[in-house]
Amino acid sequence: MITNKINTILNNSQQGDIDYTICNYIKMNLKEVAFMSIEELARKSYVSKAKISKFIKKLAYDNYIAFKDDCLLELEIRKQVTNTNYFLTKKHLHDSLSWIEKNLMKIEQSQIDYFVRKIKKAKHVYLYGVAYSHLLCKYLQYEGDLFQKDMLVLDENESTIELKEDDLLLVIGIEEDALSKQSSRYLRKLLRSQGRKLLISTQMIDQKMLNYFHETLLLPIDHLEMKERRIMFHCLIDMMMSRYHECA
Repeated sequence: MITNKINTILNNSQQGDIDYTICNYIKMNLKEVAFMSIEELARKSYVSKAKISKFIKKLAYDNYIAFKDDCLLELEIRKQVTNTNYFLTKKHLHDSLSWIEKNLMKIEQSQIDYFVRKIKKAKHVYLYGVAYSHLLCKYLQYEGDLFQKDMLVLDENESTIELKEDDLLLVIGIEEDALSKQSSRYLRKLLRSQGRKLLISTQMIDQKMLNYFHETLLLPIDHLEMKERRIMFHCLIDMMMSRYHECA
């Protein structure tokens, strides 16, 4: 996801670097950049077209069109969140939490236990997600550290990991569009590698994606907007790690 990639570079670059300059411009003007030509982006960020092309490759995009498509996807996901009309009242909060609980209760405990067993059994656990799902992966990694479980959050800016037979890839996808048949080249390569592959997503996931995974945990999202889904996924991670502790 473009935001994850941009933030990674910004967090690891000096303000005077060319990459920092390009990243900062894209981050502050994403709505406009999604519709710019490569020549216009180069002019607006005060670098050459060649620098932009090199930068796009560094972000692991095949070409400028793929980069713009990811920008549009990011805007669509943001729209799903910001379009939600939230009234900060006790009643709304009560209703939201009530629906989150009802949806969580529909998940079979046996499914959660299966995922926990596979995480415990795997020699290495690799976590992949985009946008908010990427943050959840980092949270799961932090929780795993408490149990001394080797977990690594994958970043598309880095080289692709070659999974071994006894490794586990856990993909988290709150934003279903980000895990469609048009998903990143990085993810597609991961799904073709060895190791066991598990998916945690919603029931709205592209059904063609399910064929790549050995097991899926698809959460119902009845009456839940995007912000409420995030809370529910966070609760699920807590449930899984609590179960992990019980089985330790």
